[in-house]
Amino acid sequence: MTIEPEGFLTGIRGGLSRENISARFRAIRKTLGGIPRATVLHYSILSLTLGLAAIIRLLPLRWGAYISEFDPYFNFNDMRAITSSGWQSWYSYVNFAAWYPFGRPPVSTSYPGTSFTGTLIYQFLQAIGINISLYDAAVYAPVILGVFGVLVVYFFARDIWGKSAGLLAGLFSAFSSSLISRTNLGFFRNEAVGIPTMVMAFLFFMRAINPSRSLKGTIVYSMLSSVSLIYMSFAWGSFRYAAEVLGLFTLALIVLGRYTPRLLLSYGITIGFFLFTGTELPLLGHTYLTESTTVALLGVMGLLAVMELSRLAPTSRGRLTVLGLAVAGVVAIAVLGVGTGLISAGLRGKFLATLDPFVRNNIPLVASVAENRPSTWSSLYLEIGSVILLAVFGFFFAFQRLRDSDVLLIVFGVTGFYFAASLVRLTLILAPAMATLAAITVVELGKPAMDIIQQAVIFPRRKLRFTSRVSREFSLGILLIILILVVPTFINAVQSAYTPTTIASASLPVRGNFPDWLQALTWMNNNLPSTSVVFAWWDYGYWISVNTGLHTLADNGTGNSTQIQIIATGLMLNESMAVNLLHQYGVTHVALFISYNYQSGNSPLCSSTAGAPPVCGYGDDSKWYWMVRIGNGTQINTPLGPATVTYQQKTTTTSNGATQSDYIRYITVNGQIDNGTRITSNFQNVLWPTSNTLLGLLMRNSYPTSINNPPSQDSGNRGDPTPHFFNRVFESVNNYVLVYKVNYPQTPTLTAMLSNPYIPKGGSNGNSITGTLTYPNGQPVTSTIQVFLQYAKPDDKTWTFIGNSTITSGTYQINWNKVPSGISPIHVRAWWNGDPSLGLNIALSANQTLIQL
Repeated sequence: MTIEPEGFLTGIRGGLSRENISARFRAIRKTLGGIPRATVLHYSILSLTLGLAAIIRLLPLRWGAYISEFDPYFNFNDMRAITSSGWQSWYSYVNFAAWYPFGRPPVSTSYPGTSFTGTLIYQFLQAIGINISLYDAAVYAPVILGVFGVLVVYFFARDIWGKSAGLLAGLFSAFSSSLISRTNLGFFRNEAVGIPTMVMAFLFFMRAINPSRSLKGTIVYSMLSSVSLIYMSFAWGSFRYAAEVLGLFTLALIVLGRYTPRLLLSYGITIGFFLFTGTELPLLGHTYLTESTTVALLGVMGLLAVMELSRLAPTSRGRLTVLGLAVAGVVAIAVLGVGTGLISAGLRGKFLATLDPFVRNNIPLVASVAENRPSTWSSLYLEIGSVILLAVFGFFFAFQRLRDSDVLLIVFGVTGFYFAASLVRLTLILAPAMATLAAITVVELGKPAMDIIQQAVIFPRRKLRFTSRVSREFSLGILLIILILVVPTFINAVQSAYTPTTIASASLPVRGNFPDWLQALTWMNNNLPSTSVVFAWWDYGYWISVNTGLHTLADNGTGNSTQIQIIATGLMLNESMAVNLLHQYGVTHVALFISYNYQSGNSPLCSSTAGAPPVCGYGDDSKWYWMVRIGNGTQINTPLGPATVTYQQKTTTTSNGATQSDYIRYITVNGQIDNGTRITSNFQNVLWPTSNTLLGLLMRNSYPTSINNPPSQDSGNRGDPTPHFFNRVFESVNNYVLVYKVNYPQTPTLTAMLSNPYIPKGGSNGNSITGTLTYPNGQPVTSTIQVFLQYAKPDDKTWTFIGNSTITSGTYQINWNKVPSGISPIHVRAWWNGDPSLGLNIALSANQTLIQL
């Protein structure tokens, strides 16, 4: 039937009449009026909490909306690839700007969950008409995910201890410094996705094993728990922790004698589907199934199966048979798995260092990252605040009641505390547990006071019979004490959130706008060719490669530790050897970040007192120590052959009785170790690299003129503070970020010739060695740097020093009077250490052979 336009419009006008509109409003008012006041107040408080959580996380906007930290830039780069080439592009593209010249395929080196989530948020906002840039989507996505995380914690605590506990847990999460630091403006890292999905996995699993749940509900919630765990595994490597918490919780229920078939069904669906699907992530693969943590999860699964078979066995004999078969199966699997190497993959890197903090010092690359260090009591209290004190009492109340949900919370809290103490950045996995436990404490201790308040305020007209075991004053005093405890923590959380993003403050731990890195990246983007290769410490790799598109040798990922060792070694070599190493990788520019104790307007960065340090230790000026540790034992190629660079710390006593530590660099070429070179010196009570390291040389060359007592040549004449092969082309407004262009030296031609390559065994053992040193155009070289002569016996990997000779008009000569008798053949070579003042590189002659007839 076709509706005539006139009739259609008449119907609309009738529906919009005053009477109809008034009737509809009266119906809405009646419906709303039927909602209990407590419900309205409850959800109003929840909405206010979520709003406060969003406002706190938006506080860095004062200094600009930028992506913060370093790793989020990698996730943003993945978002660019996905939006420009489609979702499937993530699985195939290689970022050749990173880890030059090898490139980095994200599919095998990273988790896609965060970039996928950011892309979904971006596309959703675009679909509803909010025209936002991809960059801004990455900036604001952590805030959205942080608020969502607060909401998830609310539901988690509500299911465990009721609505009041849910509200309080949400409030504590909204003001948790550890959660804020990982979900504030621009912090587009994996934790923003990992924390809410982890708590969701716990929440849904807790609902799945609820005995009042129907079979259908148990299956649905088990699948939701598994999907949450899978999503977490696609976003954050700490999904191992969440899976193990579920395994430990299930094991605890078995120990407590609370096994039920529902527990087997829930655990089987959750972990089974997780292992089946999660291993499809290329970064994990099926190798993940052989990890010790996965084997533990499967072990719990097997134990559940044994419990179910024992329950179904009709007799004690049958149960003993099941137990015997289970033990035999475990032994067989252990023998076959370990014997065949199937079960061999343990945890590595930072995961192993988290589980066993004592191995951290044996992994310098992990130990060099500040957020990978163990927590202290002060850092724990700074991150969690007085909530940790309330949470201690929460453990007591949970143990006292000890329902299944309480057991999960206890396991979550205890394990979270262990890992938070092991790794300082993991306080964020502890934060939801602490918030829930603290909320339980407030609810239990504040019940008498809340009953009085509800009687006096919420229901003033209703005559209630109220009996309290404590006085009114004492009850209200409990709330007052809790308020006094919590408010300073909330204030500290707001103050810690009120800081600029990392790049806006030039990665300095100060509250201020320092555009040095933004200036440097803009300059690189506008002035350097796209083929440029920037050599910088790995901390700044994402900033450079993502913001400028230029090539870097390493980014903030640690997938190629050898490449990071090369960077560390290159900065600790002298200028001549460093430039040779850089040439092998096609480096065109070197970028440094030095936190000189200087700012615009001559205001000191870290101290203005007398004898203040020249540097503040926020940049490469303090990371040289980790460069030494990471680069220790690195093998490099030199003109003299393969070499190994090692370092040793030596402590000496000065004339005034004070002790001083210095670092000595040793270079081993073909088994021969040099005498060692001191690479550190004490300058204004600060130990920093000498100018016979590339870092120390460029630090001295760029020392701001506005700082008093600039460093000069190191004591002992250990190097010229003026670089010859590096030309400074950029310095930021505060001299913190420096860019040098590499001017590669010419490689001269060095020859060596024996006056008599054939000598009798019993005759004269003397010989003369002559040679020339010329520019590439054939012109002779005149230099004060001497030529060194060496010889090697047959099958000998070491070279023995013969002598040195001064160059005169491009020629040199040395008489070799002590030729080893009776040995043939003997290889002879000459090498020259280069002359930076002439722009000449190290030179090595071809081997000459001496035959004794």
